[in-house]
Amino acid sequence: MRESRWRLTTVLASANKTQNQILGQWQAKLGSGDGKGVFMLTMNPRGNVMYGYNTAPHENNAVVYTTWVLAKRDGDDDKKIRERLRWGEAQLKELTVSLPLPPAR
Repeated sequence: MRESRWRLTTVLASANKTQNQILGQWQAKLGSGDGKGVFMLTMNPRGNVMYGYNTAPHENNAVVYTTWVLAKRDGDDDKKIRERLRWGEAQLKELTVSLPLPPAR
């Protein structure tokens, strides 16, 4: 289980309860600077896993798109939490649509 190396300082979010989605912005201290971006998370029906995407700054001023998978502890052991995290990762792999790149010229 990989843990974040930065601490989330601010989250501004809005939830769509009918679709179990949370959309928002995040801010955090990253090393000697600040980072910020947006995120979109989907919550599973039991409410113990959230998975989705976020944007983050890259050191060359580009935008990086990454995945987030969060699991609720609920007093469960590490094995159960790892199962929840793997389930969220599998959802992202199965449900992400990527368009094929055109052939190189």
